[in-house]
Amino acid sequence: MKQEKEQIAEAFYIEAKSDLKMAELAYENNIYSRCVSMSQQVVEKSLKTALAMVGAYVRQHDVSSYFLTEILEIDQN
Repeated sequence: MKQEKEQIAEAFYIEAKSDLKMAELAYENNIYSRCVSMSQQVVEKSLKTALAMVGAYVRQHDVSSYFLTEILEIDQN
């Protein structure tokens, strides 16, 4: 059975893949504002996937500063 962090990471990964497909469809149909919005969601969910894999689950939308803090902490250990 998967650990909780792996389940959370997988859920974010699945959502990121879905958002990427939507971003591609928006781009192909010249809906650029939606493409940019969905692309931002892909990045956010991808960061949350990486954080979840190291056991650092985040419930906030702006994860970039938290990601950098966790990665720097991991590199120093």
